[in-house]
Amino acid sequence: MNIEKYTQNAQSAVMDSQNVAISMGHQMLDGEHMHMALIMQKDGLIPRLLQHMKVESNAVIMALRVELDKIPKVSGGGDGIYSSRRFSKLMMRAEEIAEQFKDEYVSVEHMYLALLNEKGTPSSRLFAKYKVDKDRFLEALENRRRWCR
Repeated sequence: MNIEKYTQNAQSAVMDSQNVAISMGHQMLDGEHMHMALIMQKDGLIPRLLQHMKVESNAVIMALRVELDKIPKVSGGGDGIYSSRRFSKLMMRAEEIAEQFKDEYVSVEHMYLALLNEKGTPSSRLFAKYKVDKDRFLEALENRRRWCR
């Protein structure tokens, strides 16, 4: 992962993912930490796209908290945090998606699409529950890009 190839908002989301994990007492950084960071970005693209798709961000946040609460907490002297294999694969997948889009930098939508491509994860179950899929997300993204031009 070359953080220099990430937009400022994407870099912020990576840092926020770590902060979510640390604040919840988690030693391992995983996809749901990224999901939470992306959906909670103040004035972020992902919450706006979810709103466009008529998905209640607060409901997803609450459901994500439930999933994150299932992760074992650590306490004591170990302040270190490490990325799970899954988190690393998500970041690599986001970089691949950015290349497919012919974008010079990895941005938050690439990261969210990486999450959307997963199967059998807590986030994928939440996507199914709230009817968030790749096609709907890409449609909302295209509408947003068209509107911003």
